[in-house]
Amino acid sequence: MKIIYILSVFIFSFAVNIAIAKNLKAADKQKNTGEIAVNQPPIPFDINQETIPQGYKGTDIVALYSLLGKNAPLEKNEFETTAEYEKRVASATPGDVYAFRIEEKSAYRGLKIKPYNADTQEYQITVETEYLSEHNFKDHRASLIVKTLDERSESYVGSNAFGATRKVTRFTATQYGIALVNQKEFGYSQYDNDGRYNIKTVLSSIRKVYIYIQIPIDRARSLKDNIGALLLFKPALYRSDTKYTIDNKGNSLIFETRDSSRATIDHPTSHFYERRYINVEALAIWIYDIRTGEILFKQPIKAKEQKEVEDFNK
Repeated sequence: MKIIYILSVFIFSFAVNIAIAKNLKAADKQKNTGEIAVNQPPIPFDINQETIPQGYKGTDIVALYSLLGKNAPLEKNEFETTAEYEKRVASATPGDVYAFRIEEKSAYRGLKIKPYNADTQEYQITVETEYLSEHNFKDHRASLIVKTLDERSESYVGSNAFGATRKVTRFTATQYGIALVNQKEFGYSQYDNDGRYNIKTVLSSIRKVYIYIQIPIDRARSLKDNIGALLLFKPALYRSDTKYTIDNKGNSLIFETRDSSRATIDHPTSHFYERRYINVEALAIWIYDIRTGEILFKQPIKAKEQKEVEDFNK
């Protein structure tokens, strides 16, 4: 019976994937919102400003991706010296700083703000990354999804060779995000990436930055549900530091991946996400009051600087 059950699940999954393949062709024909021509280039972030503009939503990551797609250098070729290649890279990455607002999500990745601690009179804020989703799980860089476009779902009936049927729901979307080239400086991780292919190298890209803000109780009441977080970054060239990194993302400013799952009898849902990433160097996290734009705290990213964060904010 166990063999029959396993075979049934496999056949069902195979049948569902055939249906998915057919639907993908139709989906690919649809013009994604993120592919619309960008009329205005993204505006760099002013790191010297004393307040955040009211209603600031962060850098348009779709526009930035489009800009880098036009200017991004190709990989270094065999007839190009390192000096020539570095010059070409510099022309595509002038060093401008950008920022995006980190959203507080229901899942454990992204921004998390703990309830106010009246005893210590502080808010604890955590920013947590995730690993790049790949079929072979060889790319272990920390990343964050910034924006999701063209999100949709569709349902159809899948069946197996034994006549069992299930209603299958398939989710599709195009997502834009960032991948950190300096992830080892981004907070802390339970694991170190030792370059070997095992679960620890995957988990090593789940990084956490902890931020503690001292706020008097009266002020904390008014800040509740109005704390915003910006991640400051600049586009940066990614260079592989492990033989297990996927080759087609080496020496690039932008790249694409696909994340998908298959439907089975027990779990009749599937998804297919096209993900577009910008390689970035994370610089700092700014905490601010969403209503007034007042900057409450500036957290540098580099680990050695985090130890001096109190002096940084005096």
